[in-house]
Amino acid sequence: MKDYDPTNLSPGEIFWRDHYKFLKDHGYTLRKRYEPDWIPSWINTSKDWLDCEDALPLRVRTASTSQVNSLTHCSLSSITKFWMPPVPMVLS
Repeated sequence: MKDYDPTNLSPGEIFWRDHYKFLKDHGYTLRKRYEPDWIPSWINTSKDWLDCEDALPLRVRTASTSQVNSLTHCSLSSITKFWMPPVPMVLS
């Protein structure tokens, strides 16, 4: 884990942080790591960051979450929308 700083979110994790409030407003709760005002749990403690769940980065574009009302665990996935310009076609 050379050069890994667990206090920084990866670009994929920033997506989830930026959508945290929207998802919460719609009944989903993400990991504490993605709360907009997240403070790492090991800061100002004697804990080693390797022992803290919120130090673990997201390695895929899927986030684990739970529905607030039912406490049902589920996964959310971000999907990138690609736009392709029209391809010129020659009809003969």
